[in-house]
Formats: sequence, structure tokens, C-alpha cells
Amino acid sequence: MAEKLFKTPDGKFVTVDEAYAQQALQRGYEPATEAQFEASKHPIQAGVESAARALTFGASDSFVGNLLDDNPARVAARATENPTAATVGGAVGMAPLALTGAGGVARGAAGLALREAAVGGLAGISSAMGEASLENQPLTAETLAAHAVSGALMGGALSLAGSGATALVSKGASTLTKKFGGKTLSDVLKDASAGIDERILLKGDSGGLQRLARRGGTPRGTVDFARKEGIPLDFTPENLDKVIAVQRRVGAEVGDAFRVMDETRPFGAALEEGVTSAGRPKAIAARDVQANLIQRVEDRIKERFKGDLAHREELGKFLAKELEPLKADSEVTWQGLYKLQEKMREMVGYGELGVKKKVYDIGRKELRDAIFSEVEKAGAIGKDQMKRLQTEYAQTAFLEDVFKRNLGKEAARGFGPNLMGMAGGALFGGGNPLAGLAGAYGAQFAREKGPGLISATLRKMAESKVLAGGAKSLANHFESILSISPEILGPFKGAILQAAAHGPDAILATHLQLANGPYGQDYMARTGLEPENAQETQQFGAKLAILESMKQAELAKQATLDEAVNGLFLQKQKTPTLAKTTPNDFETITSNIKNILTNPESVFGAVPPDVNAAAPATANAAMATVMKAAQYLDSKAPKNPYAGLPPSVAQKWQPSPVDLDRFGRYKQAVESPEVVLKNMANGYISPEQVEAIKAVYPALYEDLRQKIGERLMEQTKSITYQQKMAFGMLLGPAAVGMSHQQVQILQSATNQLSSGKDGAAGAKPDGRQVVDQNKNLETQAQRLEER
Repeated sequence: MAEKLFKTPDGKFVTVDEAYAQQALQRGYEPATEAQFEASKHPIQAGVESAARALTFGASDSFVGNLLDDNPARVAARATENPTAATVGGAVGMAPLALTGAGGVARGAAGLALREAAVGGLAGISSAMGEASLENQPLTAETLAAHAVSGALMGGALSLAGSGATALVSKGASTLTKKFGGKTLSDVLKDASAGIDERILLKGDSGGLQRLARRGGTPRGTVDFARKEGIPLDFTPENLDKVIAVQRRVGAEVGDAFRVMDETRPFGAALEEGVTSAGRPKAIAARDVQANLIQRVEDRIKERFKGDLAHREELGKFLAKELEPLKADSEVTWQGLYKLQEKMREMVGYGELGVKKKVYDIGRKELRDAIFSEVEKAGAIGKDQMKRLQTEYAQTAFLEDVFKRNLGKEAARGFGPNLMGMAGGALFGGGNPLAGLAGAYGAQFAREKGPGLISATLRKMAESKVLAGGAKSLANHFESILSISPEILGPFKGAILQAAAHGPDAILATHLQLANGPYGQDYMARTGLEPENAQETQQFGAKLAILESMKQAELAKQATLDEAVNGLFLQKQKTPTLAKTTPNDFETITSNIKNILTNPESVFGAVPPDVNAAAPATANAAMATVMKAAQYLDSKAPKNPYAGLPPSVAQKWQPSPVDLDRFGRYKQAVESPEVVLKNMANGYISPEQVEAIKAVYPALYEDLRQKIGERLMEQTKSITYQQKMAFGMLLGPAAVGMSHQQVQILQSATNQLSSGKDGAAGAKPDGRQVVDQNKNLETQAQRLEER
């Protein structure tokens, strides 16, 4: 008699003889197809696909199918037939959004609320996370311009970008390797990009972390597990005990899943005869395996310790205590065998050394491997189930080994602040732990297949330096609505008003919650914010990387400014870094300046599309600054008095050493303003360089003036004449109580001293007394003050 395939109310598939088909339907059984049955055998893949769907904010099965190279219909079927795995996979797919990092912003409402973006996508916040989030755009533009100028003046490519969407500087220009705030702009950008696609996890101790990754999981997965279980991430020796306890519990849960191999679930009496073994895994007792499994384990262990006299006694105890009883036990099940090897692990605690630990470690692993190997003979159903369990167990075994064997020694090097700060979310979701593992595989796989997926981007956004600016930009949007037409928000007005009272972070948090709530579509229609389409969502990762790199560069410039101001007030006297310009350098520079001025299209055309899309105004302002720099240096370059005369009349000419020295100071300020700031921090200041920064980099100049002015207001100790000279050049003579004549005298001292240090006019004739010119001119300034 023919058989039909049915799906039971609890989700299992069974075949039933046609004679019992009507009874099966009465008991709630549903007719099923072979495609459904096939789909049910892949809970891991269902979790993978669900996590991928979550990572792409509910993208269609067609999109997920393309991402994972599979048929959309099969994707949908697997999700339907594996609801637990799919649900947990989706939850784990969004786990990176559980922002529990130690960063200040991530602790706030805005950082935590980013997890709410799981359901409704970005909710239009990508527009808020535009270049307005940079906050100090003029300073950012000047920072980019300085790097572009640095390469262009000496013949390098005039560009904000090299190869790839996340490189803002030209790789070809050697001068672009100049340091800026401790890093080149390229270094800053690479760090930001690596942070988003999580390659940064392998930076702390690449060898150690890569070894962990090769064991079957990822360092990220390890830390995610710790986050979910509440395990402190500093991994001190005291915390390792807690880690071990958690791992044992997880291992026990995996062991419990072996029951599917051991239990027979009887159905109703009327169906008992009609249900075939398709839905009834048979118990596998010791009689099925004891003939070879236990003996094989024993033989392999003996082989491992062959000739090892140091372990002979402990080996004998192990075989007698752990393996001999199994040979006489006719009721040992797979579950029992698994739990036995778990027990072996517990018998020797973490950190215990000696022969006993080695014997038990090897014995346990041999037994475990034998279980997995022998089950291949258990038939098609058992083989399929055990294969899944073996795969899932491998992840748990990896975590166990990482925590118990590696974290103690790797923690100080490999698991530093970068790793801890980026870790968020959970490896295991609620419900079935194996389904959680499936979801974890999905999250990892989707991240590897699509590094631009927005889930990781949102998590990184919570730690990003641009988050505060983005939150302010979004707050400004809502403040405009509230001031002009608050009624447009309808029932959502109260929530936004309440959030506005608590600041930008609260507005961002509330916005994400409302956008992803049950009335999110209505809410979004009222806000004037356009939800991102699939392409915008995928592109936002690169956009955020660029914005983050720009913000990091601006923060580095701010740090350099602070260092310069501190140096001016502390009067640290160190040898400054001064530029030397040779006649050949001068010829190259002036030729490149001419090329820039005669071909401005090439300047603005150097902005790459990715940068232009992320921050068009900032990028164009940077290129405009490049043009201004070229015009300024052209105006300061020594001019050939014979230019334009016939060759027969014109004399050979090159700038004098004094002219080259002066031009070199202008050039240094335009090309490397950070060097000028560092020289200020070391007590050196040049009027030419102050003039150049004021003309070319006005935002930098104003920030410097503001910082000095604020410090002067707080200063109680009298400043020296050297400080008055510096502050007078930057703030104006009146700001420090000096006359214009005094400033001129002190400036001449600086010019003479700088020329001497440059080697242009510093030699002293033999026999001539060396005079401290700085002290002498300072005395003259004091006499002027006393009149």
C-alpha cells in the first residue's frame, strides 16, 4: 500500500500508509511535500538565512537567496519548516546591535536605541549622518586640503583618494606619508574602515586571533558569547571560573540535544502501525556500538601514550575507571556516552597540570571523536541528525577551548580595548541553543558575504565619532518641525516633545523606536524623512567609514592644536622642525603651482565619487582650499626679475638663500600646518607661518586664537616676553598689552634666530663675541614699555 508524507502538529515529518491517512488528518496531521521535508532537514541553513535577512533589515527572500547563492523558494521553505532556527537566527542576526560597549556614546540612549533599527531599517537617519555630523566642517576641509597640497607641491597626485572607497589620500605621493596628529590621514581611514568590517579584531595579536579563528569560530563570536552570558571581558583569572561554569552549562545543553538519537516518541495507537521510521529515530544502545567503539577508544588512547612511562599509572586508572564499565553496560545510549565525556572534562579543572589532566584530556577527545565517527553507521536519519549536531557541537567545543586554553594567555595582547569596545550582542539567542548556534553561523556568514551590510554598520555607528553630530542634525530637523508645524507629527508629537527636552540622544532613540513600532509607516510619513532603499542601505557603510575618517582627522587636528597651545604656555624649548628649500625644490614647486592655477578643473576633479557622495560640501571646500593655497604660495614666491625678457638679454637667476628660507617657511605652513603647530608646542613661532595659516587655513587659525584666548582668561601667572611675542602675533598686540613697535622688535629676533638655525645666515666670524640676541631685543622691548 502506498505511503503519504505528513507533517505532525509539533512539526515532525512522518510517512503514513494510505489506510491511515484519514485518521492522520483527524489528529491534526497536514499533508506535506518532499520539498518541505527536505527543507526541514536544514535548521542551520534556515538560521543562516534568517540572520542574513535580519542583517539586511527584512530584505526579500529573493535578495537573501542571491546573497547566499540559493533559490528564493527554498529559502522561504527552510524558514517555514524551521521556525525556531529562523526566529533565533533573526534575533542573533540583529545581536550586533545590542550595544553594550564601554564607549560613552554607546552607553547613552542613542547608542542603545540603534538596536531598534533592526526592524525598520535606518529610518531615514542616513541623511542625518551626513557631513553635518562632522560639526566642524571648515576645519575638516582644511585638514583634507593640507594633505592634498602636501602631495601636489612636490609632484605627487593631487587627490583626496587612492584606490578604494575608503582611502582619502594618494598612495603615490611620498610626502603623504607625513605624520598628522600621530597618524596619517590614510592610517586613520584604514582604522575606521577596518572597524566597520571587523578586520580590526585581528590587529591586536594577529597570530593568536587567527589561530582561534581557524578552530572553527571567530574572535568576535567568542566575545559575543561572553557579552550574552554576562562574562566580564577583562578575562582576569577570577573571571575564568565563571567562564568555565557557563561553558559547562552550554555543553550540557548540547548534550541534551542528543536525546533525539535515544528517545522513541510513540504516536496514537491507531497510527502506531502506520507510522514508519521516518519520524521515529531508534534508540542506539551500547549493544550497537560496544563491539568496536569502546575498544577502539581504548586502543587509540594506548597508542597515544605508547612508550610514555610517566603516564602509565594514570592511564591504567583511567581505563579501569572510565572505559571498562562501558563494556559490561548493555544500556548505554548516545546521550550517556556524550555526558560521560562531559564528566571527564569536569574531573580536571582549568589550570590543573600534570599527568592526570593530559590523560583525561586525550581520553575525552578520543571518546568524543569516536561518537561522531561511529554514528555514521546509524542509518540515514541518525547520520543526518548527528552531522548537524556535530557541526553545532564543534562551535561549542571551539568556545570551550578558547576560554579554557587561550584567553588566559591571549587576553593581555589580543583582547584589548579595540576588541572589547566593538563587541556587542549575543552568540546564543533564546530558545533552543542549537538554533541559536545556527543563527550565529548566519550572522557570521552574512557578515563575511556582505561586509557592507548595515547591521555591523549601525553597531559601529554607535561607537562612531560622528554619532553625536548626527544626533544633533536629526534633533535640528525635529526642532524645525516643532517650531513651524508641530501638528504634522499628530499622535507622535508628545513623544518627540518629551525627547527634545532630554537632548539629541533622546530624540534619536525615540525616532528609531517610533519608526520601528507598529505605526512606523505612518510616523515616517509625518517626519519628512525618507526611508533608505536597499542600495542606500548597503552604501551607507562606506559613507560612514569616510565620515568617520574625516571626523577622526579633525579630532587629531584638535589634539594637535591643544598640544600647541599647551606648549606656548608651558614654554617647552625644543629644536623645531624647519623646512629647507633648495633651488631645485623651488623650481619644482613653482612649476606645480602653475599647473594647479592654470587647470583648476583637475583640482576639483580629484574628488572621488565616494567621498563626494558622503560629504560633497566638505570635499569641495577642501579643493577650494587647495586652490587658495596655490594662489597664496604663488604670491609669496620670489619672482625672477628677468622673466619675459629675450633669452639673449635675460640673466641666469635663482632665488637668494634668504628668499628661499623665507619662502620655505610659507611653504611649510601651507603644506604641513601640523608641523607648524608642533613647532609652536616646542616654543618656536614664525610670523611668516602665522600669516600663511591665517590666509590659507582660517578655521584652524580661529580655533587656535580661541583656545589661546580662553587659556589667557584662566591664566593667573604673568606671561614672559617670549609668550607675549607669540600671542601678539596670533591675537594682535593689544590683546597682550604690547605696542606695534614692540611686536616688530620681537619679531625681528625670531626672524634672525630662525635664519641662523636654518643655516642661511647663522655663521659667526672668528673672534667675535656671541650675543644672546633674543635677550638683548627683549630688553629693548622692556625699555619701550617703561617710557
